[in-house]
Amino acid sequence: MEWVRKFYPIFLFFGALFLVRTYVFSFALVVGSSMEPNFHDGDLVLMDKTFKNPGPGDVVVVEVGARQRQKLVKRLVAMGRSKIYIQDFVLYVNDTPFTESDTHKPVWDYDRYDCRNSGVYTTAEDEIFVLGDNRCISHDSRYIGPLKRNGMKGRILLRVIPSKWNLPYRLMGIRMRRMA
Repeated sequence: MEWVRKFYPIFLFFGALFLVRTYVFSFALVVGSSMEPNFHDGDLVLMDKTFKNPGPGDVVVVEVGARQRQKLVKRLVAMGRSKIYIQDFVLYVNDTPFTESDTHKPVWDYDRYDCRNSGVYTTAEDEIFVLGDNRCISHDSRYIGPLKRNGMKGRILLRVIPSKWNLPYRLMGIRMRRMA
């Protein structure tokens, strides 16, 4: 029983680390360019799993797909009984222009006519609507539909490792080359 006393602090540390990672904080990897210029492909971000009241403008991690296996990092723009549409590159939520913060402006490709306007989307009481910051190339609620509110897994707090370090891919053993 001497070894138990000797390794008890180590077991306690890893047990606490496991609980924090499982229930409080976790990491997410941004995949693709749909959140540029605010988050880039390969950014490792810290996710808060204990968020209580997410609001429009928050960057969240959502699970999508038939078995909720794919995780996406997107900006929450509407939740609960909302009407969403894009008209002349302006996002409207309930017929009011959506206020984008100065530090997180979306990117529009004004040469692309296909993202200038959109159809009208509505969300039910238990649904959310998410968009990527790079609006013309993002695969988001405009294509996959509104998502269930319980599909939100966390709110992004900060970028831990920027993509220019290429570290998340290196840790996973993936060789990745950046185009200039």
